[in-house]
Amino acid sequence: MKRVYLTSTSDLPSIHIWTSTLRRTIQTAAHISGPRSRTPLLDEIKSGFLDSFTYGEIEERFPEEWEARERDKLKYRYPGGETEKLLKKINT
Repeated sequence: MKRVYLTSTSDLPSIHIWTSTLRRTIQTAAHISGPRSRTPLLDEIKSGFLDSFTYGEIEERFPEEWEARERDKLKYRYPGGETEKLLKKINT
């Protein structure tokens, strides 16, 4: 497969840009031309006290939480955080 590298955002086709409501995603998309929309459906899940850890750190330092999440990501709730299932109910 041939790789193609864009030298300018003007090389992109006309597309609708969707971002989360997080500032960094809005700032990243600001350089791409096209209509924009923001939605909280794209926001990250709040992971409670584990929020500052990488997945690797969680697996190493909190193996019981890692295993619980791996068993059922849809229903797993981070300690003090949110679940995918909860977010889907809120946003529908």
